Amino acid sequence: MLTAATPDGRPLALIVDDDATTRALLAGLLRPIAHSAVAVDTVAATEFLAAAAADATLPDIVLMDVTLPGEDGIAATARLKADPRFADLPIVVVTADSGDATLEAAFAAGATDYLCKPVRPADLRARVRSAVLLGRELGARRRSEAALRQVTRGLEEANLRLRDISERDPLTGLANRRRFGDAFATEWRRAHRDGRPLSIAVIDVDHFKLYNDRLGHQAGDTCLAAVAAAARDSVHRAGDLAARWGGEEFVLLLPETSEDGAAAVAEHLRALLAARALAHPAAAGACVTVSVGVACAEGIALMGDTAGLFAAADRAMYEAKATGRDRVVRASTLPPFP
Repeated sequence: MLTAATPDGRPLALIVDDDATTRALLAGLLRPIAHSAVAVDTVAATEFLAAAAADATLPDIVLMDVTLPGEDGIAATARLKADPRFADLPIVVVTADSGDATLEAAFAAGATDYLCKPVRPADLRARVRSAVLLGRELGARRRSEAALRQVTRGLEEANLRLRDISERDPLTGLANRRRFGDAFATEWRRAHRDGRPLSIAVIDVDHFKLYNDRLGHQAGDTCLAAVAAAARDSVHRAGDLAARWGGEEFVLLLPETSEDGAAAVAEHLRALLAARALAHPAAAGACVTVSVGVACAEGIALMGDTAGLFAAADRAMYEAKATGRDRVVRASTLPPFP
């Protein structure tokens, strides 16, 4: 809560009372410790406070009579305290009614303190000093909490950015090997629990060393970025993940996907890359191609582990290399490991 800046630094009290004599009396009693502003009813008080809130110059305290024309002081206190702009504004109820019911109603409405008329000068000034101090402490604490929340949000956002950087390949923008490993382990556990298939595709750029040697590393980076874009565009479901494994190798994680489905995704990747027709220096008219191995774990195969599934897909990729490149090979078509 920001309060009014008075010339001499004394607090500002808003006195809400329909009786001119009472307003003058309270202002006079407060003069040694505070400046005063006055309102004849809660409508005038609300207008004053709204304008002050807009200028960030709220009074430090409100002295609120109970018996007022129109809305009474207790109802006005409850309404003002429910408004976030005035939540920390101390309101001291001043009334000639010393009954327990009025006292309880005032505090239930959110009043900071309660004074009975006729007020004693020393009591009034002591209560006002105490309420102003409390209001300022609450305001300072709330500002500190807001600043802390802002710092915390900034740290959380920075941590998210750092996490994203730590899990993303800087050249291609795909997930890196670390992110793939975490996601692979998570999806393996889910597949094992739910009895659902889990497939991966291991992708290797064909004749990439020749590409680099002939055209240079900058062109090689452009080639890898193009393959990465095709890999990214080949997966569409929320759980699918395209990642750079390392060098010219990429990998797709395909939860709840059969080997047939994984092979279809891999063929789509090959088609995307072919459509982009990135020239390869191996021969006239040659384009960049990839060899892909796919493997699926489901049912009893899930008794193994992620390393076994990756090894199966990797082996299928090398078979694609050995049998002519630019093709997809399924691990299930290969003979068992010797």
